[in-house]
Amino acid sequence: MLGGNLQKAIKCYKKANSLESEVYIKMGLAKALLKAGYFEEAKEILLEAVEDVPTKSNVDTRRKFEAIALLMRIDPKFKLEDRVMNECLPKSQNG
Repeated sequence: MLGGNLQKAIKCYKKANSLESEVYIKMGLAKALLKAGYFEEAKEILLEAVEDVPTKSNVDTRRKFEAIALLMRIDPKFKLEDRVMNECLPKSQNG
């Protein structure tokens, strides 16, 4: 993450996130926040990645499942709702 400078990485990811809402940007930001100990903020970003960002590809689908796994590690009480799962899967896979 930017030569090991975690705060600089967070700043850059936040800037990128403000310019474009993409799953990979939110995942990078969330991982940096987690590494820095900002668990609640990371949780919010991960939820945004899953619920708010459109799934554009199979890679996005995998990233969203990774976000769910991270959410479950951060908060063992996290409940995976059908709505959240439906957000992860592109319409073509949902039937």
